Amino acid sequence: MVEHFKERGTIMIATEAGAEGINLQFCSLIINYDLPWNPQRVEQRIGRCHRYGQKHDVVVVNFVDETNEADQRVYELLEQKFKLFNGVFGASDEV
Repeated sequence: MVEHFKERGTIMIATEAGAEGINLQFCSLIINYDLPWNPQRVEQRIGRCHRYGQKHDVVVVNFVDETNEADQRVYELLEQKFKLFNGVFGASDEV
């Protein structure tokens, strides 16, 4: 899979399965199809592309169904957790 994206692939839409075990520093666009409750899991996904050797800014797109109250709530909680984390530990990459 990694070789496919290194040579030909342009877009990978991942869920939690794409959060660990792969290095994709040649990719610069991340699309989160679903959002976990834990902001560290979001950072873990972004970290697949945001690695040593990355030559571009990494762009993150989060799919959120605005008509789904559960999706909205997860997004709101993640936003609050990121703000709290940044206030305590300093700025993380903008998500």
